[in-house]
Amino acid sequence: MKRLASFMLAGLMLAASVRAAEIAPALQNRDAEYLKLADAAAAKPAEAKWCDIRAMYPETSFYREHLGIEVEKRTMEAGRRMLMEKTIDAVADFRDFLRKNAAAAGAHYYAAYLYNWNNDLVKQKMEALLPDFGSGIDYIDPVFEKKAAEGLMGCLLKTGDGRSLATAYQVVTVDEEKIMVEKYFRVEPVKIDKQRENGHVYNILTVQIPESGQRQDIYFQLDDRLVQGAREAQESGKIKQPEKPN
Repeated sequence: MKRLASFMLAGLMLAASVRAAEIAPALQNRDAEYLKLADAAAAKPAEAKWCDIRAMYPETSFYREHLGIEVEKRTMEAGRRMLMEKTIDAVADFRDFLRKNAAAAGAHYYAAYLYNWNNDLVKQKMEALLPDFGSGIDYIDPVFEKKAAEGLMGCLLKTGDGRSLATAYQVVTVDEEKIMVEKYFRVEPVKIDKQRENGHVYNILTVQIPESGQRQDIYFQLDDRLVQGAREAQESGKIKQPEKPN
């Protein structure tokens, strides 16, 4: 799926660069309201308002730190620091990143993966790599992280059916597109096209269904704020890609 990720990111930057209009006025900073919803979701997962959290995400300063680009990869970077340093500060920073990016399904999926990977090491080799300060790995709840990711992806599924431009899935991070293809459809794209229509930017993924061999197009609409943000990043050089974790 590395090819898919690079295609999506390149397409996003290309789509952003062709926008001639000026970037919309600065988004309202709704950090406090967003964090209140995120904290409530963590405290009472059954009552979590994932769709509201996801909708508010692009209007926060946390989103504008990375502009919806490779959030999962940045979570991996924070996790790698935790593995290497094994300090309370590194754990606190990891938890803080997850809290601020509570609307990013990729961040939740990676947190759950990290916990389960460490748990498997303990079972197989009696060795843990995640830091333990005497109370176990209580700073990651894999059940919550998985349910959070699924709840957020459920919100994406409500935006359309992906069968046409009119009913395209409306993504707010590049990772959502990748997760949809990898985890939900479990297919490899054979072709990726870009299209602009009625002021929107679309990724059109042609995939091959393994069982039948037939090909099908899946449509994704990139959130306008994501496109605007990518254009800002391209022009200012503010987006710096993190190193790939080992």
